Amino acid sequence: MTSLYFPLLNDNSLKSSEQTDISHNSLETPEDLLHYELTLIDAVPSLLKFYDEIFDNPELYYVPIEGVGFGSIITGSTQLFLGDLLTLWQDEPWHTTCPKCNSQSLFIFGAGGSPLSGSGSAWGVCRECRENINGITPFGNFFGAVLHKAPGPKQEKISSITLEQILAGVKS
Repeated sequence: MTSLYFPLLNDNSLKSSEQTDISHNSLETPEDLLHYELTLIDAVPSLLKFYDEIFDNPELYYVPIEGVGFGSIITGSTQLFLGDLLTLWQDEPWHTTCPKCNSQSLFIFGAGGSPLSGSGSAWGVCRECRENINGITPFGNFFGAVLHKAPGPKQEKISSITLEQILAGVKS
C-alpha cells in the first residue's frame, strides 16, 4: 500500500515557492474561495488514491475544508471534512452533471434545506467550466447521501493538518 507523505510538516518546506496559498487566511474574497475549491477538486483523483489511508486516520480524515457544510432543520448545521467529502464525492449526487457545461465534473460543497418540505438546494464547483453553481435541487438527494455515508473514524478534535499539507503530500 502506498503511504501518504507530508513534506509540509517540516517548517522549512512551508516556505516553498511551489506552494499555492490556499490557507484559510488567504480566503478574503469569493474569487479566493473559488480558487481554493478548484485546487481541491483538481486534486480529487490523487486524493482518492489514498482514500483508505485518509478514511482510517482521524488526523487525515478531519482536515477542515473552508466553505463546506450541510444544514437541515433535523440535523442543524454540520461541518463536513476532507474525509466526508471524499466519501460523498465518489457517488451521485455529490459528484454530478454540471447544468452549465453538461460535464460529469460538478463537485458539491454543501447543501441546506428542509427534508420535511423538500425545499432547499446545494452548491458546488465545476472542474470543467471552473464556475460556482448554486441552487442545485432536489435537496432530499443530498440529505439522504449525508445520512447514509459511512461514518469516519472517531475523533475528538479537528485535525491540525491543513488542506495545503495534504495536497503537497499527494503530489510527492
